[in-house]
Amino acid sequence: MSKKAFIRIILCLVLLFIQVTVFSAAAEKYPARLDSARTGNAGTDNPLFGDILTSPLVNPKWFKVDDNLYISPTKKTFFYDSATGKFSRLSTAVAQVGERTYDEKGRLARYYHYVKDADGNVLYIDDYIGYVYENGRVVGYTLVRRDKDGNITGYYQYKNMAYRPDGKYSGYTYVTRDAGGNVTASYEYRNMEYYDNGKTKSYNRIDTNGSGVKTGEYDYKFDTDGRVSGYQYRQFTNGALSRISDYSGYTYNADGKVTAYSRVDKDTLGNRLNSYDYSGYSYYADGTIQGYERGDKNADGVVTGKYSYRYSDNGKLSGYTYKIFANGEVSGEYAYSGYSYDVLGRTIAYARTDKDAQGNVLRRYEYTGYSYDLQNRVIGCSQVNRDSSGTVLSNYALGYSYYSDGKVKTYSRVESDPAGNITRDYAYNYTAGGQVSGYTYKTYTNGQVSNIYDYSGYTYNSDGKAIGYLQTNKDSSGRVQSSYTYTGYSYDAQGRIVSYIRNDSDASGNPVRSHIYSGYTYDAQNKATAYTRTDKDAGGNTTATYDYNYTAGGQVSGYTYKTYTNGQVSNIYDYSGYTYNSDGKTIGYLQTNKDSSGRVQSSYTYTGYSYDAQGRIVSYIRNDSDASGNPVRSYTYTGYSYDAQNRTTAYTRTDKDAGGNTTASYAYSNYTYDGSNRVTGYSVKSYNTGGTFTSWYDYTNRSYDSAGNLVSYNWTRKDAQGNVIGSGRWP
Repeated sequence: MSKKAFIRIILCLVLLFIQVTVFSAAAEKYPARLDSARTGNAGTDNPLFGDILTSPLVNPKWFKVDDNLYISPTKKTFFYDSATGKFSRLSTAVAQVGERTYDEKGRLARYYHYVKDADGNVLYIDDYIGYVYENGRVVGYTLVRRDKDGNITGYYQYKNMAYRPDGKYSGYTYVTRDAGGNVTASYEYRNMEYYDNGKTKSYNRIDTNGSGVKTGEYDYKFDTDGRVSGYQYRQFTNGALSRISDYSGYTYNADGKVTAYSRVDKDTLGNRLNSYDYSGYSYYADGTIQGYERGDKNADGVVTGKYSYRYSDNGKLSGYTYKIFANGEVSGEYAYSGYSYDVLGRTIAYARTDKDAQGNVLRRYEYTGYSYDLQNRVIGCSQVNRDSSGTVLSNYALGYSYYSDGKVKTYSRVESDPAGNITRDYAYNYTAGGQVSGYTYKTYTNGQVSNIYDYSGYTYNSDGKAIGYLQTNKDSSGRVQSSYTYTGYSYDAQGRIVSYIRNDSDASGNPVRSHIYSGYTYDAQNKATAYTRTDKDAGGNTTATYDYNYTAGGQVSGYTYKTYTNGQVSNIYDYSGYTYNSDGKTIGYLQTNKDSSGRVQSSYTYTGYSYDAQGRIVSYIRNDSDASGNPVRSYTYTGYSYDAQNRTTAYTRTDKDAGGNTTASYAYSNYTYDGSNRVTGYSVKSYNTGGTFTSWYDYTNRSYDSAGNLVSYNWTRKDAQGNVIGSGRWP
């Protein structure tokens, strides 16, 4: 188009708008728009100014940017303001079309978008600003996320947008920031390739945290329909490669929705660790996911767990089940249900039910009262713990705070009994790198602090594994009672503990003893199968050793305990034949006592263990045999009771001879404890073979040395009428 022709068109438009203005002024209303054309170039199928010109413009050099916003063949931008009836050229970013603002070149300068729910209520605001252009293309912009009142909750920046000769992206960087503008993460997309049909073929992505340290790498591949065919994810810890995950075997339904895929996790050398098969994906009519299954396997291909997920038609998780496997067989199940959400789609409640292999309910946990900060991070919730019948066992109040990059900074848990009395209190602190820096654990009696346990001085190796820390035990007033220094942690290639040392000190910091843990071995499920503990006195002399063995289910199968005198084995105690109930509680085992040469001296068979709803012992039986295995006597323990701290308050012991005849019985009661939960006193009532009360002993003022060994106590003996018939002090 010649310059003269263009001028004629503009003059026509000016004259036309004079007419429109005159006409509309009389009617006190201007046209709301100039045409019904779509965004894009003018043409015979997309004429411009059709609502006001009898001969609309069809010259393709005219371009419609948005309603009432146009770019002329000379690249000038014109805007029609329906409020004033004026059609004028833009020289600054003054064109406002709905939620969009454009600059003088007709380029988007800002998009202030209200995100609403189905009822029209504002949920939050997406404010797109900071558009940067090069050669007519966007190379950067920032999304400012605001709450419904306009307060900033985060920033999401797109920058370094690069293009291929065909106009497609070759790469860009996506940066997230918190409300204060601090970088929390960055994602760099590189080497974007495409098929001839325009579909994405592949690309790479590099992730870094708020400090600029690499956290992950991705290599994506797509099929010719633009669907993921597979990818590799390389996880980095402290900037170093720590895990590799390969995703493959993607299948899709007729609607292009994923129906199945697999994931294989490997160590840094490429050795297979675990695998996960995702299958059975189903969808609602609108494409929202309805459910899917996941099967987990160890390095040997043995099933270790199965998940079944369910979603409501709004895309929110409604529940799922997790079945635990041992040796390829179901051993238990966790069923999650009752999920509910707030208007922002955040979880506010759900429940978990634990079941045994047969599907019998064992425990139930209810999580409610979730609260969130402005970044939608959980800052608090409540947990109610119930037994199989629904009776409340305890309550938890949980709290969280975070660093600017979203990592947990603190975590607290306050536990209370069914009546609301506090029983325990945990307060954890974390480093900016996400590692525990220390925590404090307090126990309570009758609502008052009874003991304090401080864990501090955590140190870590280059893999982020703990290599040392200090445990300090204090009384209710904060006075140090003892301390334990953990050092020398070592790990295998899979990051599992191999060995460590615990050095014990008294209240003054003087060495008391040490325990050396070594020789840890593991099965394919990373459960410990064996380890050794060696005890030494303050002078470094060996006093005892323990060799533990575990079942595939992680339970003790047996162990050997040896005592030493002057560096030589003096006694051997073998514990074997452990059996367990469906709750994983011990119901029986055999103790065999031997001399230093391994010759049997006696044995003790423990059977009949029963437990209350809190998993505490109620009763059991011990049968004693001599060196040849002949029965000698038995002891039946019954009626165990406990205080709020789960400390024994009373029980009864009945003694019988080899023939099963009762020889005596004893009722233990009136237990008292010190701030370290050590027994300071108790009473024992004696009964004869006929069950007649004969006498009792009161044991009081039990005292301990810095190592926790009993050093003295007072005793008083009384007859059945309560008359003192003897007293003394031990030793």
